[in-house]
Amino acid sequence: MTKLHRSVVTWVMIFVMLASPAISYAQPPAAGNGDSLSYVTEKAAAAVIVWPRRVLQAPAMEMLPVEVLVAAGKQRVGIDPIDIVEVLAIAEAPGEGPPGYGVVVRFAKPYELMKMRLPINWPVQQTQIADRPYLQSQHPMMPGFYMPDDTTLLIAPHPMLQAMLVNQKTPTPGALSRLLSKADGNSDLLAVVMIEAIRPLLSAVVAQAADELPPPLQGV
Repeated sequence: MTKLHRSVVTWVMIFVMLASPAISYAQPPAAGNGDSLSYVTEKAAAAVIVWPRRVLQAPAMEMLPVEVLVAAGKQRVGIDPIDIVEVLAIAEAPGEGPPGYGVVVRFAKPYELMKMRLPINWPVQQTQIADRPYLQSQHPMMPGFYMPDDTTLLIAPHPMLQAMLVNQKTPTPGALSRLLSKADGNSDLLAVVMIEAIRPLLSAVVAQAADELPPPLQGV
């Protein structure tokens, strides 16, 4: 198995364990996610938030091989999954240009970007933003990596990463961030989609599907 495949498998393991039935028995969340929400752009239309640290430390996880996941995370990506307090993934409604998606990862302790292990041949170029290392993606569809502080990791294509940083510096609340700020935080996994923002896309898909129906069913 190549190093690229091993890194991918490690992240898959993390998400599989987080999606296990044990999530429903995890403890209530820790303090809110206000800092992460400042990175949610005004145009964001969908978000998923998960709290890995709390889930992995829940009593219901004691029967699962969490230590294997921890060892794999440290070896393959240079991160202890238990140190991941929160993961917030956002996506903007499809439009012109590169995809508008990004991920905010909050750690329980300081990490260094240059000590993390990326998959081999990931198309990034090392540069800087505000005197901090930035691994900028050289492919418009793939994300780069930047840590604005020692406990926050941003993963996003370059235009989206810039938009997230601008929004964090001068917050412009959108419909999604306002909705997320009202969430009670009693779940270990939270997913929100703003239907109004993607309604044109859904309408186009439905219209196309209707055109492809057999003539007797068209117009039903």
